Amino acid sequence: FFFSSRRRHTRYGTVTGVQTCALPIFADGLGHGPATTPCGSGLNPLEFSLYFFNNCFVTMTPFWLIWLSPYRSPSPEVGLFNFSRTVSSHRHGPANSRSRLPSKGRRPQIETPQVLLWLLMLVSALMAGGATRIWNLAQATYASLPDAKLALTYQRDGTLTMVSADGVVLQKIGPGAHETTAYKNIPPRLIEAFIAAEDQRFYQHQGVDAHGIGRAVWANLRQRDVVEGASTITQQLARIVYLNQDRNFQRKAKEMLMAYKLEKNLNKNQIMERYLNLVYLGSGAYGVADAAWVYFGKTMNQLTVAEMAMIAGMAPAPSRYSPVVNPQAAEGQRNRVIRQMLTTQAITAPEAEAAIATPIQIQPKQPKFLYSQFTYFTIYVQNQLEQVLSPEQLAAGGLTVEITLNVNWQRKADKTV
Repeated sequence: FFFSSRRRHTRYGTVTGVQTCALPIFADGLGHGPATTPCGSGLNPLEFSLYFFNNCFVTMTPFWLIWLSPYRSPSPEVGLFNFSRTVSSHRHGPANSRSRLPSKGRRPQIETPQVLLWLLMLVSALMAGGATRIWNLAQATYASLPDAKLALTYQRDGTLTMVSADGVVLQKIGPGAHETTAYKNIPPRLIEAFIAAEDQRFYQHQGVDAHGIGRAVWANLRQRDVVEGASTITQQLARIVYLNQDRNFQRKAKEMLMAYKLEKNLNKNQIMERYLNLVYLGSGAYGVADAAWVYFGKTMNQLTVAEMAMIAGMAPAPSRYSPVVNPQAAEGQRNRVIRQMLTTQAITAPEAEAAIATPIQIQPKQPKFLYSQFTYFTIYVQNQLEQVLSPEQLAAGGLTVEITLNVNWQRKADKTV
């Protein structure tokens, strides 16, 4: 940290007048009094670091300027600035001055380190400009994103729900959840299974998990294949509600920005509830309540640890990990999720061993409300809707139709007749 005050000869010229010690200057500048060591300067570590590097920058600036100059003199007898190149010297005479001028027709030589430094400065400037442009583009894209509250009421295109006069669901048509549920009714272990399988830092990140991205990149590089994704549960919800399944950089950037917006406007429970009611899990099952019924003929509260792990494991690729389509792949994926649940301490070691040892047992069923008990009436209603609504409105979906049929009265009438 000390610099000599004596006259020093360097390859770039002669330097004099450099401060003996930088640290007393720091202390005096802040009014803490002189000191000779960092411990006695009265500065905290942050102030000391900032002022130390600032003083080094100011002190070394002349050296950098000389080093960058193509006209610097390698002779140790020339001072910090060589004025003999522009003003004739009275001591040495005109002849001596002319002898120091570059030869006619000879260009000054520029060393390789200078070229590299200028290239580095150019690349840094280009990177800074690119980063500014990306930041402005991200801000403009974020401002144009749709309202995050729409995720709370989202319905897939082409969905239609028919409800009787006494509040009974008669039929659900289209690619939507046939049975939805509130967050408080979802078993905690089922939530933990999805967190272990899809997003272990769900409660820590703000929509995008940088740690998860790094982990996924490293895992894929080691395996030389795409074996692990980095999309958080919030990103998956953003993709389901607002975007599509296209694989390109523009869609991925919008997905990340929309995930950040969802985190800003919704709490974690709302995000998890909407995700578990909308995620497609194969065999016409949308959401965990549908999956519990379609694959096992159970309600969510009746599921075992092994069954919860299997449902959670189908989220990345339902067609690949469905126990109906590929039992072996489904079992391997289930066991992986069970081990991840053990890692996140969602289950104990004995529970994990018992779940892995459990054979796959499924009882496939049709999704609830897929078919109506009163077919003649619901078909009549669909025909009437085609006359009342446009094809675009029907295709948009999200429709709930309340009809005049009373289930209790209709059953009594059927019995009487």
